[in-house]
Amino acid sequence: MSLRFVRFPLALLLISGLGCSDGDNPVDSGGLDGGADSGAADTGASDAGDPDSGALDSGSSDTGVMDTGVMDSEVTDADPPLDGGDATAGDAMVDDAAMDAGDATAGDATMDAGDSTTDAGPPWAPCSGGTGDVLLHTGYQAGLPRVAWTGTEYAFAHFERTGATSSDPTESYFGFADATGGTTTGPDAVTPLDGEASIWVRFARSDVGYGVTYLDDRGAVRAAYFARLDAAGALIAGSELQISTGTARGIAITYNPVDRHYGVAWQVTGSDIELQRITAEGALVTPATTVGGGGVAYTGTPLIWTGDRYAIVHGSSLVVSEVQGDGTLVRTEALGVTGTRPALAYAGGQYGVVWQNGGEVHFLRVDASGPVSGSDRILDAGPNSGEADIVGAGTEFGVTWQKGSAGVPNDVWFSRVSAAGAVTGPAQLTTTSARDWWPSITWCGQYAIVYHRGPGSLGSLDEIRLVFP
Repeated sequence: MSLRFVRFPLALLLISGLGCSDGDNPVDSGGLDGGADSGAADTGASDAGDPDSGALDSGSSDTGVMDTGVMDSEVTDADPPLDGGDATAGDAMVDDAAMDAGDATAGDATMDAGDSTTDAGPPWAPCSGGTGDVLLHTGYQAGLPRVAWTGTEYAFAHFERTGATSSDPTESYFGFADATGGTTTGPDAVTPLDGEASIWVRFARSDVGYGVTYLDDRGAVRAAYFARLDAAGALIAGSELQISTGTARGIAITYNPVDRHYGVAWQVTGSDIELQRITAEGALVTPATTVGGGGVAYTGTPLIWTGDRYAIVHGSSLVVSEVQGDGTLVRTEALGVTGTRPALAYAGGQYGVVWQNGGEVHFLRVDASGPVSGSDRILDAGPNSGEADIVGAGTEFGVTWQKGSAGVPNDVWFSRVSAAGAVTGPAQLTTTSARDWWPSITWCGQYAIVYHRGPGSLGSLDEIRLVFP
């Protein structure tokens, strides 16, 4: 696989978090999977149906508390895939817990991560000077942040409630921070303030601005949407497109600078993953490509542009699929491992894949011949670790994840893995008594990790923070 880079005046980036829910009690109180809700402890029984991607518990009787702390057995629950807080409530792909959007259809919100071109080094001015751990923003239940370097500053996105009550929906926000994180611009809302939840925001940067994807409840069902932002991060009026029919369950975005196309992957309940190409000016490129089944993780970086093709990791029996720039599916590689919330990056002519399984964080290298024999590494033996994200950094990979517990603290961790598979770390990056979670990582000459600090409970003012390993 060859790797090509094109230099643009604007950097190319992509941005993406956590979720779970219950199947043991029909009306969820918004508490943690594992028995912290109003019902019995979660059995963790395998799901007989179509697993979702960790959709949110969010029925009308839900208190809107962010599920946190202890992770359940990570196998899927035995109920239908989308939890609406009713008698058929249930989730799948659970291992830890989720931010509750607190209305009848609200789901987990997350943002995709990683730079679409960080595989062999950024093709723009590198970052430097970041040290320590800095506050970027405070907001009501602000969470699931993503970050990337633009060439002159960091861009970050997250979701938060518009107010302190359960009637205030979640919306998606986008802002900038300087190289040290000390000076910020925004963040400002980039989804409609229409009283309907907009969740799982992800974005990628083109040569003329940004593409944003998210799930939204404004119609009869939760659907996947795409919109464009200008170079300053402002929503371009009239640019929104509904790109799915049926109930969308996961979404991711990256950018292909060779053809000037965004690649957007999503899944509708009961259907395979689709990859839709969209021009930098917002026109659909048809037809969409059917990639396969198994779900798009709402955490980490499931979709990237390698330099000459799109690559996506999906399913619970993990698969990497590759799609050429013209939309042709050219490879589907079973990795021979199982887990949830996989993410991938590209560096040194190979993929690095991370995922969680049974509260452990795993890493595997995949080259043109398939999984590299003996390269499966347990980066964290748990028992309550997960939500890993990964980025390519030239000749190595950077990996971040959260280590949880039955209470606080939850902490952010980091490791480096060389192209040969040698692990440096892990290093514990946060050590306070707070709940620090949902980290995501970028690399631009140095690593930078954005994460969420706070309980995530209804009415809580939580923090979006930036830490430099």
